[in-house]
Amino acid sequence: MYEQPITIRYGTFVCTLYDISNLMELPLANVRKLWKAMLSADYQNRDIIQQIRDWLPANVENLEKRAQYLQGTLQHAEQETERLRREVAVFGSAATKKQKAAHSAARRKQRIIEKAVTTAKADCTKAQKLQAIFNELFKN
Repeated sequence: MYEQPITIRYGTFVCTLYDISNLMELPLANVRKLWKAMLSADYQNRDIIQQIRDWLPANVENLEKRAQYLQGTLQHAEQETERLRREVAVFGSAATKKQKAAHSAARRKQRIIEKAVTTAKADCTKAQKLQAIFNELFKN
């Protein structure tokens, strides 16, 4: 829905983003400058402003859902890791290599999911900041 390129114009300045979600990759200061230029020439960028206004809430909602899903996945991975840890602990030094390897693999998977959760939460926070910046600049 939002994969079409957007072109922001301000006098002789032209900026083309090939995907609106690339705004998430830019530093906030650059996005603020870009949006100031875009809103200064609102007559040239009317369609783009509407696209961004529609995209921002949908982006925040999608990222919040993703963070919640990953949080649930993390809880499941933690439970599985704890189950395997207890299984290895019950057998102590008599635990098989297979049991120890399963526990080790579960711990690795849990760390990967923890990193994904951290990234998803950071993306969600950034999307909320983008929306706040846009709303602040749009009101002025």
